[in-house]
Amino acid sequence: MTQDLVRATRPAPPLLKKRDLKRKMISMDSTLFARNKKLFETKGLILYGKKGECLLTEPFMGGVVHADDWNSVVPNFLRRINKLRDDRALLIMSALTIEYYLDLVLACWIPKYKTLSENRDFTFSLKLDLLDSFKLLPKYIVTHANCVRKLRNDFAHDINADSLKELGTKSLSSLRGILQSHFGDEILEANSERDLVSISTGVVLLGLFAYKSGIH
Repeated sequence: MTQDLVRATRPAPPLLKKRDLKRKMISMDSTLFARNKKLFETKGLILYGKKGECLLTEPFMGGVVHADDWNSVVPNFLRRINKLRDDRALLIMSALTIEYYLDLVLACWIPKYKTLSENRDFTFSLKLDLLDSFKLLPKYIVTHANCVRKLRNDFAHDINADSLKELGTKSLSSLRGILQSHFGDEILEANSERDLVSISTGVVLLGLFAYKSGIH
């Protein structure tokens, strides 16, 4: 099982001290993250928000993701996603995983959220709009999640597309653009379209996990 040190990035020096580093060792259980480990450690996977744009601009404890909480649930999802050979299935699973953890975050913030979430008309898109309207978390979480959601929808409306390359939509261009803006050209050169979807999904999940502790 691959252990990756995932740190948070911010303009100022890191908040964590050496004794805290062990708590940030989390398992991605994925050759994808192992291959990009150096880039992720340099650029960071947990991003900080801009002051004035959201309530929580940085995760509590300087961005610590508690390994026990993460490792007990997330790697299994990531393994299942990365094993999928079909791009359509990849997008469906990625979107479902993001929506599941989005529900957990919103349930921490909104009283009786369960009643709202059980309404079939309360879609993934509306959940992201709700999170965005609160200005609770950094915008990047919603931006990445929306890219994955839109790619899933593009597949749902194009019966002829069997792969992300065949899809060739604006949503894929948007995904490449937001990843490039943070990680640079290297992220695009070293990874396929499928890998980029998995990376973006990981960015969202890490963000939700990191900021969730500040909402309780």
